[in-house]
Amino acid sequence: MNELHIDQFWMPAVIGGVTLPLLLLMGYLLERLPHPTAEDIELRNQRVTLDRNGRKALFLKYAPILSILFIANFMLLVLRDIKEDFLVDILDMSNQSSWLFARIDTIVTLIILGIFSLFVFFRSNIKAILSLLTLVVAGCLTLAVVSYNYGAFRPSPILWLFIQSLSLYIAYLTFQTIFFDRFIACFHIKGNVGFFIAIIDFIGYLGTVTLLGTKEFLNINLEWFALYNHMACTVGIICTVLFTAAGVLIYQRYFASKASKRQAPEDFINPQYNVV
Repeated sequence: MNELHIDQFWMPAVIGGVTLPLLLLMGYLLERLPHPTAEDIELRNQRVTLDRNGRKALFLKYAPILSILFIANFMLLVLRDIKEDFLVDILDMSNQSSWLFARIDTIVTLIILGIFSLFVFFRSNIKAILSLLTLVVAGCLTLAVVSYNYGAFRPSPILWLFIQSLSLYIAYLTFQTIFFDRFIACFHIKGNVGFFIAIIDFIGYLGTVTLLGTKEFLNINLEWFALYNHMACTVGIICTVLFTAAGVLIYQRYFASKASKRQAPEDFINPQYNVV
């Protein structure tokens, strides 16, 4: 049995042996977290479950912003799925141990966790949102620049994979973790992040299934590395524009809502003071 087969056999077991205790520890710590204080509720707003009419009204109220975010996230999720599912076709890593993928993903994950942990110090929700969008735009721009200039840069496969993974996951995971929580708190929306995450996942996986179904149905032979670089460049440019536009709309919406002191009673906005 060669090294690659040995790695493929043992790697899932070792990763499971490491991550399972960590998950159990996290679950234990979450159970020991204190209940939210009055200040926590004021800053983040109390979360409730929305019914069908509530979800529809919420989407319509923020339709321009949410439509842009959902379209951009759709593109990022499709790109992420292609990278994850066809990485062995994209990169020729025949001379590298399969452990290398796990090591790169681990380093990327730790960097992103470190960056996201800094946002606990942002008491202002609008500043946190705009900072997150700036981070996302930086990741999208890096995707586009590195992919477009691959012929000039000629990075090693390891460096290329690290840059692609870090840039892509910073943009993608921002909306799977803390962005919508801050968005809800910023606009005092009476709802929870489940609605937003479910829509993002649905449209993203729908796009991936459509892409894979088209590939199999038409029996297309793809040059995966060139395809991924072209897609990463295109997605990076388009998402840079979309996320920038979303940031402008959010900024305008927030300060317009602050200027208007009167809100309809059936509105989703809770007229509490939002820290700036």
